[in-house]
Amino acid sequence: MPDYHRRSVRLRGYDYSRSGAYFITFCVQGGVCLFGDAIEEQMSLNSLGEIVQDEWIGSADIRSEIGLDEFVIMPNHFHAIALINQAPNAGQGAQPCAPTRRPRSLSTLVAQFKASTTRRINEMQGIHEARIWQRNFHDRVIRDYGELMRIRNYIISNPANWLKDEYHPNNLAKFYITGM
Repeated sequence: MPDYHRRSVRLRGYDYSRSGAYFITFCVQGGVCLFGDAIEEQMSLNSLGEIVQDEWIGSADIRSEIGLDEFVIMPNHFHAIALINQAPNAGQGAQPCAPTRRPRSLSTLVAQFKASTTRRINEMQGIHEARIWQRNFHDRVIRDYGELMRIRNYIISNPANWLKDEYHPNNLAKFYITGM
């Protein structure tokens, strides 16, 4: 049996609790379209998509270090720009934390967001412990204003490009069948 190792795409040695702008993407388990439909170049969220939206907007309300920029909830994935605004020495208090999840880090934000949306979606559907999100997420440290503007445009135009999107079910099938 082959030995599969997960390779991190994160920047080696980068502190993801540092102040900055981050482009994040995470996907629904199995690529299932749960959150609504892209109709006439806009997203029409269903009740599950509205939960995702409510929880994302609420993230900034309950986490003072988090700012929200552009985001879009697609039928089977989520794109957002998260802003972390850390005070000097934030997260370096007396309480120990796991080495992979620092307080007020990008990973902590994503983990808490995924947990809260999963809990609410499962409650709404009357399901116990169903997995909603894929395990990992993609992130990119936004390095300058030009990159920020390109990513904002990508997020805003994502519903209009749904049929060509790599996460569209027809394109996922092509990827899995051909290995492209």
